[in-house]
Amino acid sequence: KNTWFGLSAKSKRRLDDLVNSFVFTLSQKDNSRFINRYIDPLHAMETDQLNLLMRLAGCDTTVLLEILLNHIAYKQSLDNNSKHLLQTLNLPQCYRKNLVLFYQIFRKIADMTDISHEETKELFNLMLQSSMAALIQQAVKMNTNSNTILDIKEWYKLHKECSHLEDILVHVDKCRIRSMFAVMDLLIGVTYQNPPTVEKGKEFLGILTVLCKERKVRKVSEDYVDLVISAVRLSTNNEKDKLIGILEMILDTEELSSPHENVQLIGELLNPGSESRPVLSLTQLYSDNKLIMCEYQHIAARPCEQSGRCGFIIKHAPLDNNSVELCTEETDYINTRIHYHDLVQAQDLWYYMIVTGTTEDGVKVRAPGVWGLNQWDRWTRWLPCLRACELEQFCVQFNLRGVEEHLVASL
Repeated sequence: KNTWFGLSAKSKRRLDDLVNSFVFTLSQKDNSRFINRYIDPLHAMETDQLNLLMRLAGCDTTVLLEILLNHIAYKQSLDNNSKHLLQTLNLPQCYRKNLVLFYQIFRKIADMTDISHEETKELFNLMLQSSMAALIQQAVKMNTNSNTILDIKEWYKLHKECSHLEDILVHVDKCRIRSMFAVMDLLIGVTYQNPPTVEKGKEFLGILTVLCKERKVRKVSEDYVDLVISAVRLSTNNEKDKLIGILEMILDTEELSSPHENVQLIGELLNPGSESRPVLSLTQLYSDNKLIMCEYQHIAARPCEQSGRCGFIIKHAPLDNNSVELCTEETDYINTRIHYHDLVQAQDLWYYMIVTGTTEDGVKVRAPGVWGLNQWDRWTRWLPCLRACELEQFCVQFNLRGVEEHLVASL
């Protein structure tokens, strides 16, 4: 503890990142034997210990439901840890994956004699909400056939409608914004147009945190936030500290950012045309279809016996087609070295570009964004001294939590 208090805020965050990354990696494995051994007896566990074991379980809710059912089998009331499990577990996921165990637990609770009317009402409201949420999620999954990663026309319209922080919150609440990467992109323009006070920034982050948790908004990569902060720091604008303050708060909020829930993939241009690194211009970026190939093999696709490497291709369409699409047909992958697994879904991808330039003092700047949609104008407002800007690379952030949800929904 003394060592912990002696660390700087940045060192603490990096240590947290290391631990979180390690726990996330472990959660991809079968930890049921360890959890069964360590969690006994359930009532003696500290809350922090219980939370850690739930994280280790990952999307394997079976082991936790079995432990809970065995624990309450001969009891007539619920202890604090049993209540904590019920309130913290992803019950819609439990409903989809373990329907029998789900109902056995709530059937046992219904038969308990030493439980108050208020507790019974609260728990069964929880059961009803969970089952309804699971059914809605399944229906949404069945009706989500879109391979569109980015609707350019819609995205441009969204930017025009967001001039204040409150506008971003409205669109998160309406589910028009489903990723913190989108929020980051919008903040570049909004905070320049109407710089918020420190108090407004804190209020915005507080509401945003609640909304993102409720709406299950995908978290942004901490590396991406760091890249944006590094670029903004080079600005000579007097208001830059307000934007940096908001970005640093995003880094420190686990509901908004994560060091390990996204994988950054560098795209390879399959049809580069005259240049593989063209000077940034709308004409070159959007004049014809750009095919961007990314290699990536998720743990759930291992071992893979198909020929070639695992990955996916993104079609970056001309401006008049107004879309960035995920290629999902086998014919899209003919004469390439990769093949596609449907673990990769369009809604789990964030597509952007990184542009490099230099300041008047010769300092190199790297700035990310959905370029071509006035993003250049937004960055040059913060960095009017940028010179000789070029497209460095096409990038994709692949959200790993989406794969877990896809796997659970398919069971």
